[in-house]
Amino acid sequence: MGIKRAVVFAGYSPDGKIFNDVFPYLEELKKHSEYIITVYDNDRLLKSDAEKLVEFADGLILERHGEYDFGSYKRGYSLLKEKGILDSVDKLIFCNDSVIFQGRSLEPFFKKEEKKDFYGFTAYKKGIQYNTAEKNIPPHIQSYFLSISKEIYSTEWFDKFMMSITKEPDKNNVIAKYELGISALIKDHGYDLKTFYPALEVEPCRTFLARFSGFHEEMEELFFLEKRQYAIAYQNGIRM
Repeated sequence: MGIKRAVVFAGYSPDGKIFNDVFPYLEELKKHSEYIITVYDNDRLLKSDAEKLVEFADGLILERHGEYDFGSYKRGYSLLKEKGILDSVDKLIFCNDSVIFQGRSLEPFFKKEEKKDFYGFTAYKKGIQYNTAEKNIPPHIQSYFLSISKEIYSTEWFDKFMMSITKEPDKNNVIAKYELGISALIKDHGYDLKTFYPALEVEPCRTFLARFSGFHEEMEELFFLEKRQYAIAYQNGIRM
């Protein structure tokens, strides 16, 4: 019997229009999951786009909460828990629209993900210091795509973490407290941080996830997702 997954997909649109690549991304995720909940940090979306989302997702939450992707993850997680869906699946997926789906099958990723308790695409090998009160920030899996096993998400400590997510003063605090925090919490409870790509000492999104050199053309078969902000910068002639 195959692995059953529930997906929480987080998004935000400044003008109410959904990025075109989101729909094929959701279509691909649907092939590997039983449930998809989309959560947009918006009061409204274009009617045609919202209606199209329903084709690929089992639920849509629209709420301008200002808590970034983790606020959307919290809301999707709460809905899945409330409906009893988390009891019927094996994995919980958190992912978002900060990356551009490249149209390739995600089967290679999910084959490796099946036996992992905490898994993602990329991770920092070393922690990063943000300008926040948090110190000694640990290595972490990047939160644009996280796979979490039932063994983890059914615990009281995981639920406490998720329900503690709240609005922060700025994005750096969100990253330090929640993106880095979820990896630290799970690691502290005895689980390894595992990723599809090897953990790197440099910004992973600038290597595997964005076309900044011929290296990426050589790695084209491994190119599933591209970090949106870097792709836009590259198109505008900016080298980050």
